[in-house]
Amino acid sequence: MHKPLLGVYTPILHIPNLYEDLEKNFEIIYHPDSDYENALININKFEYIFTNPNKLKFTFDKTLLQRANKLKVFATASTGENHVDLEYLRSTGVKFISLKERKDVIKNLTSTAELAFLFLLSYARKFIPAIESVKNKEWDYEKFIGERIQDLSIGVIGYGRLGQLFSHYCKSFGATVGVYDPYRNIDSKFITFKNLNDLFSNCNAISLHVHLSKETEELINSTLLNLTMENCALINTSRGRIVNEPNIIEWLEKSGGHYYFADVLQDENGNIYNSKLLEKSHLLSQAIITPHIGGMTYQGQNIAYRDIAKLLVEELQKN
Repeated sequence: MHKPLLGVYTPILHIPNLYEDLEKNFEIIYHPDSDYENALININKFEYIFTNPNKLKFTFDKTLLQRANKLKVFATASTGENHVDLEYLRSTGVKFISLKERKDVIKNLTSTAELAFLFLLSYARKFIPAIESVKNKEWDYEKFIGERIQDLSIGVIGYGRLGQLFSHYCKSFGATVGVYDPYRNIDSKFITFKNLNDLFSNCNAISLHVHLSKETEELINSTLLNLTMENCALINTSRGRIVNEPNIIEWLEKSGGHYYFADVLQDENGNIYNSKLLEKSHLLSQAIITPHIGGMTYQGQNIAYRDIAKLLVEELQKN
């Protein structure tokens, strides 16, 4: 019996039996570290694609998708969709699957909100520079006297699943929490900010929990950054293009007390080493960057990847 070709563009071997389960229904071509040139050569073979943006070195753009003339289903184990030209993909009649509308599944995915809270704790207790000082054979707490979470005012931009989780984590530690989201009703236990200017002017730390769209691209720029309180932290576990990265660099250089914690960069799916912010992070201790590990827990990936794999098999059975 002929098995359709499935191109897997994300690591899945660490998830127990996932590869073997997919292999029951598909012939798999495994390209977890593919670059754009490799994808150009191979994409015309596949009827199905399984991916995730976190480790992708390229974007599935129109040029690439135009070569995917056998493609029936494109599946991504993510809520983010900016790694694929979705408008063009849908115009070709290809079925698109993501986690974005899988409410019952993603309500159990807490990993990214936990990372954002870890960033907040690291900021409040000056955790990372304290560790570095000991590595440099110093033993002096005085430079690392921090803040209690309960004494901080935390601003949350976006009150979807992750914004709600993060807000409740902060509130559980006693913080004053204010939320900005013009499209959702905010829990009465939190302050509701009507505009971003007020939020940026009144919060010690600000955490971003919004999807990337035309409306949110470079939403955070110098106009807002210049309103921040002294020694402010900005936390971004959403998408790199939600902030203007050159403006972030200027903001950090202007004040030695500001911090930018990011799990994402503007051009992650291109040549990451061209990033000016990444380059600056080697010189600026206030820029703390992790390699898009937000959703990357074993339990979280197991839930997300298995759900998308199940949907992929269901689509196969329809065809």
